[in-house]
Amino acid sequence: MYIILLRLPLSPSAQSLSSAGNFVNLPDSNTISYSLTNNTSVWRVGIIHQGNFAGGLFSYRENFETTRLELINSDARWKDDQKMQLNFELPVTNSLSISTEAYSNIFKDRHSGLFNDVTANYVLIGIKDKSLPFTKVGLVAGPIWDSRREQNDAGYRFNSSLVSRRQKKDSWNSFISVNLYKEDFDVRKNESRRTKVKFSREFYESTSDSFYTDFKKRRYDYYISESGEIESRIEEFKRFGNNLRYKLSENFNLRWSTNFIFKETRIESPQGDLEKFNRKRKDELSDNRLDISFTKKNINGRFSVGFKNSLQKYLVSSNRSGLNLPLLSPNNEAGTLRLSSFINYRMTNKDSISFRVVSNRLRYDTPDSNNFDDRDELRLLIESRYEHRFESDFSLGIRISANLNHIVYLFGERSADNHWNRVFSLSSEIKSRLTPSIKTVQSFGVLANYYDYDFDDRITPIRSLVLRNFRYSQSTIIEMNRTVSILLSSVIELEEDGKLNWDKFIEQRTAGRVITNAEGRIQYRVRRKLSVSVGLSRSSRTDKRFLGTSGSGNTVEKLVGIGPVFHAIYRSSRDQTFILKGKIQRVENRTGKIYYTKSVQLVGSLLF
Repeated sequence: MYIILLRLPLSPSAQSLSSAGNFVNLPDSNTISYSLTNNTSVWRVGIIHQGNFAGGLFSYRENFETTRLELINSDARWKDDQKMQLNFELPVTNSLSISTEAYSNIFKDRHSGLFNDVTANYVLIGIKDKSLPFTKVGLVAGPIWDSRREQNDAGYRFNSSLVSRRQKKDSWNSFISVNLYKEDFDVRKNESRRTKVKFSREFYESTSDSFYTDFKKRRYDYYISESGEIESRIEEFKRFGNNLRYKLSENFNLRWSTNFIFKETRIESPQGDLEKFNRKRKDELSDNRLDISFTKKNINGRFSVGFKNSLQKYLVSSNRSGLNLPLLSPNNEAGTLRLSSFINYRMTNKDSISFRVVSNRLRYDTPDSNNFDDRDELRLLIESRYEHRFESDFSLGIRISANLNHIVYLFGERSADNHWNRVFSLSSEIKSRLTPSIKTVQSFGVLANYYDYDFDDRITPIRSLVLRNFRYSQSTIIEMNRTVSILLSSVIELEEDGKLNWDKFIEQRTAGRVITNAEGRIQYRVRRKLSVSVGLSRSSRTDKRFLGTSGSGNTVEKLVGIGPVFHAIYRSSRDQTFILKGKIQRVENRTGKIYYTKSVQLVGSLLF
């Protein structure tokens, strides 16, 4: 437990989401989905509705997800998560209204076997006032009930906010937001305070400057055992930034952005056996970036340079002997220099070409004399794309890229791990309409990944590796008439692994794979809004092992699957769509053993 907290001290506890009021999982539209993959099925339902009631405005949002895991010789295991939120706002005057909010989260875990059940409910009532000039004020409070780790809590929740409307005066813009949130239980306290301020000024077209600050302090108490022991997590966050946009000329624009971020996270364990076992992490980050973009007739591009520096410090206090936990995440300082450029040139109405180069240099240092992770890292991406349109329905695209990564450790204790990772790829795509009723898309791709160490020799066994991949795919639509179509698709992949002697550029193959997938369906448009397709799919995979540098290799595994597929699409309107996909395959392996795989997907979207 302690190791995880030291490695990830800035990630909030999963149990904090409902209690802290983060409704990130509540839906933005009415959706329904179902997926079945072999022995795991998942249902998801999202509901959102708003309207008028008793002279006020109400909104309701709900997200429900249930997961079922089928196990051999055992009962099925379930995991349910339901979140509901109801808001109602009743105007009293033109500027004053009564606000009511109710929230419920019920999480039941019969899946992992751990004590992860959570129940959180609250009801809030308050006011919203718009009578102040250019400002909106909100204040709500009410009881809250919370249960987790077999501990039941009750208390009150309080939330207040002040948000200014964006103001513009004499080319100046301003925005201020202040939020205070607090939950008070018998033994736990949760609270958050945040203030955001932004000022900006537009001098003339495409030239402006903005300054913004963001201050946040948050505390969250959570249980770490069923006996009622708790830990407190305190986070402080400060951000200062500036964004300057400047028009250099008719074709050139400049942008300079600066950010300074200061974070501090403390995890305190004031109770029981964990007394005085406290952890703290401090982060300092500065990020500066300069972008110059240009546009002129049929050519456009961008050049940017960025500097980023970060500093992390850890502190662990404990009365226990023998603990050396800071070494798991040592104090460190990192600096990154990033250069990138992009240019796109449309040579003719049918031809266009683009180039992109991105370079990153990272320097990572630790002051600890017992740590040897100090390193320099260089990343380089070079990419070019070309597209030619022969006709309106016939085009060819080609992409070439090289991705290079070199890591050099600064201390001799780890210099044997210095290595290059070189990835080269070439791919193309052809889109064509062979006849008015036949459309096809074909793509080819070749990739080579070389992972080689700087110090491979005759004494040390070869550690350098190579991976090669070839992929071909095609999809074809044949429209027989207005209601019947034939859909064909296929994929062929060839993969090869091996050991690599980079100096002599000799590969010793170790393994290979041949993967194929083919599917054919007949689609019938039942009605204008409903289409159904049925067909057959076949897939295969052959794994081989190689001894020596030649030979066809020995087949160690072969899987062949075949079975029916079913698709249905119902599009009742532009805002309402249902898609159902299903596949069952009978799979036979090399020894003749037979088993079945199945998958089902249902996705629905309703906007009203």
